[in-house]
Amino acid sequence: VRRTLTAFREQGYPIKSTLTSGLNPETEPFRQGDAEAVFRAAISGSARSARVVLSGTYHTVRLGGMIKGKEEDVRRSDDEVERALWNRLEQLRLAIQQRAP
Repeated sequence: VRRTLTAFREQGYPIKSTLTSGLNPETEPFRQGDAEAVFRAAISGSARSARVVLSGTYHTVRLGGMIKGKEEDVRRSDDEVERALWNRLEQLRLAIQQRAP
């Protein structure tokens, strides 16, 4: 958990604080071009071995945030916004792996 939270913070993502966010940290919403996104980590396992599953969602924002599009999952695609968000998730994955003992 600590390694994942540290990687999120080092990559510049503020973590949303809730009473139940320990094993499921979530970023505060952030902008990527014309989209607003949130990244999440689902952590499972034990102190010796853990599994981290990263995911993200986004929606397009128009008219200065007045109109928000449908929430979409971040996927590997040719769409410019999705590609940028996917690359950011990949950077998080690498940062978490590099912190492994």
